[in-house]
Amino acid sequence: MAVGGFINASVSPREAFQVAVLKGAVGVMMVHNHADNVLMPSEADKDVTDRFIQAGRILQIDVMDHLIITTQTFLSFAVNGLMDELKKNLKFVPPYEIAERLEEVKQNGLEWGRRKGIREGEEKGRKEVARALLGKGMDINEISEVSGLSEETIRKLAGR
Repeated sequence: MAVGGFINASVSPREAFQVAVLKGAVGVMMVHNHADNVLMPSEADKDVTDRFIQAGRILQIDVMDHLIITTQTFLSFAVNGLMDELKKNLKFVPPYEIAERLEEVKQNGLEWGRRKGIREGEEKGRKEVARALLGKGMDINEISEVSGLSEETIRKLAGR
């Protein structure tokens, strides 16, 4: 997809994804060589992978892996956890997608808060009932059965 020199290659997602789009691909793999036989991914390698991941998201084509090859061996971003790390990265995520993610987090937080509030309200109600029953002299064991609270919790409410 790109021709490079000894130091670097110029590659754009538009050109690289062209065949994948035309063929209806659902996933692609990136491969490039390190002529110096050093498998350590450079920041430029990570950045181009990140840009391709974001372009793939827009096109609904998964960038499954990025391989760095030498004449002797290879390094897989996926096997080494770099793909997962880059897929979480927000560096090249389009602003509208960040806004969508934030809205989803907000909605999830509101739902979690609502459920927590309901649970706390139910717990408070059970404790109020237990206090009232203690005031009427009911046995702790019976209050536990009626309220669903543990006997230990009821003892704490009674100050025992």
